[in-house]
Amino acid sequence: MENRYWQLLLTNWRNQGKNGLTIPFIIGSQNYLTLNFVRQDIRRLIVDVIENKEFPVYITYCQDINDLIICKRDKSKERIAGRFPSFLGQEQDKFFQTKIVYNLGDSVEEIIESLTIKYQEIIDRQEYSIHDRIRGNFSSTDRSFIENSFVAL
Repeated sequence: MENRYWQLLLTNWRNQGKNGLTIPFIIGSQNYLTLNFVRQDIRRLIVDVIENKEFPVYITYCQDINDLIICKRDKSKERIAGRFPSFLGQEQDKFFQTKIVYNLGDSVEEIIESLTIKYQEIIDRQEYSIHDRIRGNFSSTDRSFIENSFVAL
């Protein structure tokens, strides 16, 4: 298995009994990678998800934090209503869109555009995390989680 940083984060988060992480959290976590690699923006992250061979993810809305999250899609989550939107006019089976977030767009390209509009300024301000429904930088707990997740890299 080729571990990608976002796969490690989502897997470790799920192993803690939690569902998913926000896009700014995932993008910001790259600041803690020690490997030499090309940083991903929102578009590259979503394309990487589609191109991965390990597991599918889904995007949905989390009422606890009032924001969108990306989650590891396993057998326990296959009954969630939604679809795999097309990518470059082709079917794909790694990026699932739940019905609650159909307003993001009908194709992966439209979804990427919506996510970029929604999150790029937040990422630029380094507001990667949400605590008590307030955006801000990573807490010490967030940083520990990220660093522990990346031990396998």
